[in-house]
Amino acid sequence: MMFRIPSPHPAACRHSDARCIPAPTMIRGRIQKRHVSDDPDLKYCIFVSKTLAAEAPLFIAVHGIRRGAESQARHFAPFINQFGGVLVAPLFSKKQFSDYQRLGRCGKGDRADLALKRIVIDVSRTLGLHFSQLVMFGYSGGGQFVHRYAMANPRQVKRVAITASGWFTFPDMARPFPRGIGRTAGLPDVLFDPARFLKIPTLVMVGEKDVIRDDNLNKNKKIDTQQGANRLERGQRWIAAMSASASRFRFTTPFTFKMLPGCGHSFIECMKTGNMGRMVVDFLFHDLSVEHPSQSVKKNDGAGATAPVPL
Repeated sequence: MMFRIPSPHPAACRHSDARCIPAPTMIRGRIQKRHVSDDPDLKYCIFVSKTLAAEAPLFIAVHGIRRGAESQARHFAPFINQFGGVLVAPLFSKKQFSDYQRLGRCGKGDRADLALKRIVIDVSRTLGLHFSQLVMFGYSGGGQFVHRYAMANPRQVKRVAITASGWFTFPDMARPFPRGIGRTAGLPDVLFDPARFLKIPTLVMVGEKDVIRDDNLNKNKKIDTQQGANRLERGQRWIAAMSASASRFRFTTPFTFKMLPGCGHSFIECMKTGNMGRMVVDFLFHDLSVEHPSQSVKKNDGAGATAPVPL
């Protein structure tokens, strides 16, 4: 399948008129800050392993509302290097992507899902590589974005791991997005297909101590009733709902919940105390060895090729 950027809803996505500039040299083994070639406002961090593995999918790491894209790249880079992969951590600025957790509904900022697709294509053109699928991780608000992106784009996503998501989109056609997967005027071109997204293996992690109803938690009464009072309860209920829905389709997709001992709502604490990094890559790269001598990654016709990236 070809990775294509769909035509956005007229009010949904802004495009910069900045001139296209040459991509800087990509240095393997180092985290670099970049932006999409024709849009200086659409930024991301990238890490390319010193030795690339032909089998490795593209790893996407999405930040929470503190916008710690560089921190996520720095903490995950050593793991991704073991698998010979490429890591991309998009930066969804607060000004441009105020609703990125919900993909960017009309009137609430730019479409974050379309922005990520532009970033993936920019990375592919810069490196001259084809990526067959994405594996995705998100923390907190990034977990909200990642599971909703996967549900809206199931053909493009191989596996998902998320931690400490504040709330979820449930596989319920009777409730409009973002509480469920019913049609919404906020995303008029998005159709959710449970027969596809329920095939995506998914891991949800929440810290043992992440039970505080802090200022950033959605405290809507309908969310509390449907999903629970805190992130721990909500993660457990969502995994149970996804697993039950998959069973009705006779799917055996793994939907797994893991509690991180001794951890609260902190990305750094989850990485250092909860061993989250190892758990994430073991789940997302479950079918790959950590030793990849191969450098035979499939090339495009050229780093500046304009052909879409197959995903």
